[in-house]
Parts: sequence; C-alpha cells; structure tokens
Amino acid sequence: MNERTDPGANVTFSLWKIPGQKTLFHDGADLLLTARSNHETSRVSIDARLGEGSAFEFGVPASADLPEAWRAVSHTFALLASRRRPARLSAHRPNRYALFHARSLQALDGEAAGASHREIARVIYGESEVWQRWTTNSELRAQLRHLLRRGHELVDGGYRRLIVRDREGDAEAPSDPP
Repeated sequence: MNERTDPGANVTFSLWKIPGQKTLFHDGADLLLTARSNHETSRVSIDARLGEGSAFEFGVPASADLPEAWRAVSHTFALLASRRRPARLSAHRPNRYALFHARSLQALDGEAAGASHREIARVIYGESEVWQRWTTNSELRAQLRHLLRRGHELVDGGYRRLIVRDREGDAEAPSDPP
C-alpha cells in the first residue's frame, strides 16, 4: 500500500481508527501491520512513507487471482476505512468490590515503587481530592491506609477468598470497601 497524492480522495489512513489490537513491525523497507479484532486477524504491508491522514491506494500483483485479490482489497479497505468505534472490552462498570481490589493493588504497587502515601492518593483519588481533603488525620488518608492493608492481605494469600464460591455460586463477599 503506497501513499496516494490524489487530493480528491475522501478516505485517509488512520492507524488509530483500525479496530482491535494492533502490532506494527518495520522490516527494513515497509511496515507490517497485524490487526486482531473479534477472533479475526488481518495483515497488511504498508509503505513506510504513509502517514496518519494520508490518502492511500492498493497494489495488486498482476499474476494474482483477481477475485481473491479483490476480496482481500475489499476486506483491507473496510478495515482501514473503518468509521466505527472499536467494540468495548467491557459493557459494564466494575462493582464496588472489583474497584476496591484494583485500588488496593494499585496502592501496593505505588508503595513498592517508593511513592509516598500522598503521591499514591493523588493517583488513586485525583489531585483535586487530595488537595482538598488530605490532612494528617483525614478520612482520605485513613482510606489509603486501609487500601494498603487490604493489598498486603491479598498478596499474603487473601486473594484465595476472592475465588471461593458459596453454595449458590456467588463469589464470597470480601471485607467491605471503604
């Protein structure tokens, strides 16, 4: 695929509009794009001069089976000209417990990286909340200490409680989040 100089072209190349997970590899001459979306993998060779927002054209070898080549070009064009947004990975918002566990592990990661409690709180709760509500004995600081304690409990084997099922098949409720 090469860059096209036709100013009347209405479809332009945008790597960010291609749905799914993308891998881009430079082989020394061209860029090799692999896009995976919904159990489908597409591979395209792209001229290294093609830039974001550039018009593009397809090159098909003369010896190619034209009906098969046309199907490949149509499929690739649909992929590259996609106007649809990529499918969301999750259609629902995480529940309180999932958010609590994620924040606990995030706080623990911050602690392991050497961040202060205040720096960890800025990441988890936001700069504005910390500026407004952080004091030496504030409720926000107590919440962060609780997250850190819970993170240590999870790492020390408490994660096993997350996968234990009760008789009805529902996950056992862990300690209440703050």
